[in-house]
Amino acid sequence: MTFKIFGCKITVSFLFTALIALLLLFDRSSIFVLTLISVIIHESGHLIMMKLLNQVPDAIKVIPAGVIITKNKICSYRDEILISSGGIFFNVIITAVFSVLYRFHISENFSLSVAMVNLFIAFFNMLPVNGLDGYEIIKNITRCKSHRMTVVSVVTLVLLLIFGVVLFYWYFNPTLMITSVYLIILTILNFKR
Repeated sequence: MTFKIFGCKITVSFLFTALIALLLLFDRSSIFVLTLISVIIHESGHLIMMKLLNQVPDAIKVIPAGVIITKNKICSYRDEILISSGGIFFNVIITAVFSVLYRFHISENFSLSVAMVNLFIAFFNMLPVNGLDGYEIIKNITRCKSHRMTVVSVVTLVLLLIFGVVLFYWYFNPTLMITSVYLIILTILNFKR
């Protein structure tokens, strides 16, 4: 599905839509709904930061591996860092607000869930893996060449995969291992772009 909003071409893949429908169908705890809302907040943080820096998104593509926002003009290193940090910043703000609500016993279970999901998304996006915000932030801060950042990405992925296998072996928890495989696929897809 493709449409335009304010001159920005937005594409949502069929596979993404089918995956969302499937996950919503089997989500009994509503944690997926919270995660989806938190991801929308994260991506909105990037778009708001772009607007504050007078950048206009040329296209937004939503695929199962993530959201790709393309700009129509080149940014300075500083602007790239701020745009990449925008999503993380918004997740941290939401985490802080709902942590305060939790502390004051306001909708405790809901507040804690929202805070934890947003904190996880913020930390996850800080990983220095190609396709995530942490990679872009470090690349622009250090002005590092792509091949050096590739090494950082691969080392991070190998460590995550090792910890994921250990976690699965000792505690039968496949979460980190599945996340590592997802990040490996994301990295491969980003290298092909």
